[in-house]
Amino acid sequence: MKKKVSIMILIIVMLIIIVSIIFLVVLRKDSNIDTKITMDNLYELEDMIDNKKKISLEYFKNFDLKEKVEEENIITYVYNMNEKYDVRVTTLNNIVTNIVLYNTVILTNVDIMYYSLENFLETE
Repeated sequence: MKKKVSIMILIIVMLIIIVSIIFLVVLRKDSNIDTKITMDNLYELEDMIDNKKKISLEYFKNFDLKEKVEEENIITYVYNMNEKYDVRVTTLNNIVTNIVLYNTVILTNVDIMYYSLENFLETE
């Protein structure tokens, strides 16, 4: 009888450990789920640029990275926005040099570090 109880306790403890590990893995993955960049984020970036604040890659770390293209010390990060737009951030030696809103439908773009986002959106 004691042996059966011991085996049952061992099985229950093992199940609790397995369920806990699965829960922690799922929770960890959920905490790293990225979000898509929005127009509000782009307007916020534009304001930061207008106010001469330094833009770093840290700003983009929680957004859904679609692709990373590396060419020597130039790296372009492509972030999902929606079905119509992507945001492409180019860095040179880890310094953000361009933030481009790219229209994937009609293949037009604007670099919001140098040109007005609002003017671009009005003319599209």
